Amino acid sequence: LSYEQYTTAPDGTGYGIANYYDETTGFSGFRLDKITEGEPSVLSDNIAALFGAEDPAEAMFFFPSGLTADEAGRLYIATHQSLVVLNADMTPALLLDNLQSCQGFAKRDDTVYLLYYDTENTGGYALAPILPEEKKLGDPIALPEGVRADSLYLGEGYDVFYLSAGGLWGYNTGDPEGTLLMSMANSNLPNSFSELAVLDSGLKVNHEAFLDYG
Repeated sequence: LSYEQYTTAPDGTGYGIANYYDETTGFSGFRLDKITEGEPSVLSDNIAALFGAEDPAEAMFFFPSGLTADEAGRLYIATHQSLVVLNADMTPALLLDNLQSCQGFAKRDDTVYLLYYDTENTGGYALAPILPEEKKLGDPIALPEGVRADSLYLGEGYDVFYLSAGGLWGYNTGDPEGTLLMSMANSNLPNSFSELAVLDSGLKVNHEAFLDYG
């Protein structure tokens, strides 16, 4: 048993998507766990069913690429081509299954954003707000042409911070390209970061120091 994705809800409850194999039935897939006081309880023994898949054999096609929770207690699960939003009682609030290359989530205030390849509007990777009440994605923010971001952060100073090509970038909508804030290429830091997070919400980013260090 190992967790491919994990998140902590605002109330402190943990949720994880576990990759597991049942020796008795021979079933291999992903399940959704709720973790309280360090103990997991199974919410769904096959996340494919949350996306409407009826055949258990389809479970292998629902590899999780993102998991997060919002202030209202809703859970957001992304796979490569699908997005489901679950209410606190595990009933579906939103299901989109016609997406492409979903990479994960980012949050700003009470809104959760999806990073995905937007063929319909931008023709590249984009970040769109998820609107569960309206059962759709909002207007996307297109990333610079050719950029494939590994992780995102929504904070002050730029519309989007993202990791790409061994560096930390800032990007504002309408700019032809992003701004390199820190490069790991010529430093003693690894250039294979896959997650971007702020540990102290009061931390002020010093762009000049980033550039000097890089």
